[in-house]
Amino acid sequence: MDIHFNTVHILIKEDELATYEEKLQKKYGIYDFAKKIDVKINQIHPGTIEVSLNLQVEKGAPMHAADTDNVISRAFNNAVKKLNKQLEKYKDTHYRSSRKSDITTITDL
Repeated sequence: MDIHFNTVHILIKEDELATYEEKLQKKYGIYDFAKKIDVKINQIHPGTIEVSLNLQVEKGAPMHAADTDNVISRAFNNAVKKLNKQLEKYKDTHYRSSRKSDITTITDL
């Protein structure tokens, strides 16, 4: 899975980005259908950070989640939680069995 970072109006240390990349790889790298994640970290105002995640999947439209906070790690974690909700719906739609149990009707003979 490819992970790309884009930082706007903010400087982030390489080791901090590596930590976020490791978390994303651990969380979403296990899914064969997850192809690419774009991470945008933007300082909107002094003291306000927005983290935006875009996950490209094999079947369907990209998933997007974002959060703002004054601490990057909290914004990142909250955006991941929002993305997880979308991912669960995606898995239910595309990868879980849609077969319903057969119900047999007994008729009078």
